[in-house]
Amino acid sequence: MGSVSATYDYSCERVTINSGQTTYATGGSWTIVVSGQDPGVPNWLSTAGRRRGLLWFPLVSTQRDTKAA
Repeated sequence: MGSVSATYDYSCERVTINSGQTTYATGGSWTIVVSGQDPGVPNWLSTAGRRRGLLWFPLVSTQRDTKAA
């Protein structure tokens, strides 16, 4: 794959994770582990044999501050 914006083959490797697949800690925090081999921890993402890549974190707020300014 030549493009840095190409998605790796998620049918063969765990290269994506979403909120429904994420294991959350008490309090709602989470940790993502990126590794070439499965370290046996939750929220692991494979490098799919690559040494470099990009992580995308699209953030969507589900709560709003409703206080008047």
